[in-house]
Amino acid sequence: MMLDGLLAVHTAAAVLAVLAAFGLALLDHKDRRHRRMGGVFALTMAVALGAALAMAFVQPSLVLMILTLLSVYVLVSGWRAAKRRSAEPAIADRMFSGVAIGFGLLLVMASLTGMIDRSADPAVAAMMPVAANIILPALGVIGAVLAVQ
Repeated sequence: MMLDGLLAVHTAAAVLAVLAAFGLALLDHKDRRHRRMGGVFALTMAVALGAALAMAFVQPSLVLMILTLLSVYVLVSGWRAAKRRSAEPAIADRMFSGVAIGFGLLLVMASLTGMIDRSADPAVAAMMPVAANIILPALGVIGAVLAVQ
C-alpha cells in the first residue's frame, strides 16, 4: 500500500517535471519565465526523486538506489551551475562529479559481473535478462559521462 502511494507521487511529480522541462526548452534562458519554470522543474524533480529514494528503501533495490542517486547528482549539479553562473566548477562540484562517476561505474560493474541478484531485485526481475545486461550498464555509462562533463 505504501509503495503504491509512493509510486503515485513519483509518477505525478515526474510527469510535471517532464512538462516543465519542455517549457524550459521552449523559453529563452534570459526570459524571467525560464527561471520560474526552472524552479518548478527542480521542485517536481526533487519530489519525484524523494519518492524514488523512499521506494528503493521500502522495497530494497540496488539498481533503483543507484539510478536515483545519479539522478539526484544531475539535478544538484544543474541547479548549482545555474546558481553559480561560473564556467569553472567549485571543489564541491568536482567532489559530486567524482561520486557520480563512482556510482555510474558501480552500476556498470554490478550489472556485468552479476553482483545484482536478478531474481531478488524487483527492478531488474521485471526486465528480460538481455535487456538488463544492456540497459543497466548503458545507464551507468550515461551517468558517468554526464558526471565527467
